[in-house]
Amino acid sequence: MSEIFSKWYLRIAYFFIANQVVIKRAIIFIFIFSNMLLWGWSIVAWTNYLTNTAIHNNTIALMRENLVNYASFKATHTPLEPEILVASAVPNGLGKYDFLAKVRNLNMNWAMTKIKYRFIYASGVTSVRENFLLPGQEKYLFEFLENISGAVGEAHLEIMEINWWRVNQTEADKITAILNDLTFTEEKFQTVAENSVVSFKAKNNTPYSFWETGYQVVLYNGSRPMAINYLLATNFKSATEQQLQATWFSALPSPSRIEIISDANLLNSQSYMSTYDNLMRPPGLE
Repeated sequence: MSEIFSKWYLRIAYFFIANQVVIKRAIIFIFIFSNMLLWGWSIVAWTNYLTNTAIHNNTIALMRENLVNYASFKATHTPLEPEILVASAVPNGLGKYDFLAKVRNLNMNWAMTKIKYRFIYASGVTSVRENFLLPGQEKYLFEFLENISGAVGEAHLEIMEINWWRVNQTEADKITAILNDLTFTEEKFQTVAENSVVSFKAKNNTPYSFWETGYQVVLYNGSRPMAINYLLATNFKSATEQQLQATWFSALPSPSRIEIISDANLLNSQSYMSTYDNLMRPPGLE
């Protein structure tokens, strides 16, 4: 017999014969345990199916309903139109007028990268001009030396087109800080040889240097503007100051108020001198 069967076969056969009761019980236990797992999984699967079917059917039913209040969404996510504070026409020589409108951006997270506008008066309209308005900024829109042969009457600003640009809170805070730090002091009005002059000291208290920084100068007689001007501080480096002077070639009465507003396009990278070598001005600012 030992010649027919090898030793390893006899050992395996002996193991099964000696442990047949234990092996049989183990097989029965595995079968019962597998059955329990199968029934448990089936119960859980059917419970999930019935529950998710109800949720799915309810979701499909809700898809037919309009649950979004688009009017409210649009009202809270659409930028507000600029507020027009002042609009006026100011005589500037024989048959010539300067037009101005003071506008305010009511949005702190929207910039107007381009505003196309014109002024309407009793006998006509001015040419179309373009400008910009930063978040929360208040400034003037101008039209200089318009030839008018007819009546002027009350001037009105017409905004024809606005290009909006959304800015985040960090950008908005940076813009506000820079505008607040482009300051001026020692503004003074005087008449020199039949010319009227407003001089002031512009200060760049920001950490940035600018190729050009504009300053709007408006003289008021009571509540009405009587003269306007626009100056540029060029190569305006950080932590420096420049003496600027606005001149009108006529003798103006002493203004009751002088308003000066800094004007720099802070969203245009070409406005900053740090973007370029100090000896090379960007295109358009040569």
